[in-house]
Amino acid sequence: MDKFINMEKRCSKRIINMFESALISRNENCVGLIENISEYGLFFIASPTKEVTTFIPETIFKLNFQPPKERKINLQCEVRWVHINKIPIHGLRYRIGLEIIDPPSEYKEYYNTLEQVLFSS
Repeated sequence: MDKFINMEKRCSKRIINMFESALISRNENCVGLIENISEYGLFFIASPTKEVTTFIPETIFKLNFQPPKERKINLQCEVRWVHINKIPIHGLRYRIGLEIIDPPSEYKEYYNTLEQVLFSS
């Protein structure tokens, strides 16, 4: 079973967004940046201060972020893929693909609003 997502096989559009967010599990809390979102997934970049071993496929995390002029959105996500880069001076950078488990209505509404604004012509 292939856990990597092929860009051409995505079923929804990616929307570029830059939001500071928190990725939380029982053992780890990590602040990072959401780089883009889709209807059922998002791309998260984390630069934790220590090596994090729980960013492995199928791990479940809570992700919290607050878009501008919106209420805070809380998501439950599953790690689908991880790329780790060593950045001189800064340490490790984790690039993480997350699948949103059962997206809540406030997230769906937010995504649909962005999608209508950006892709309707």
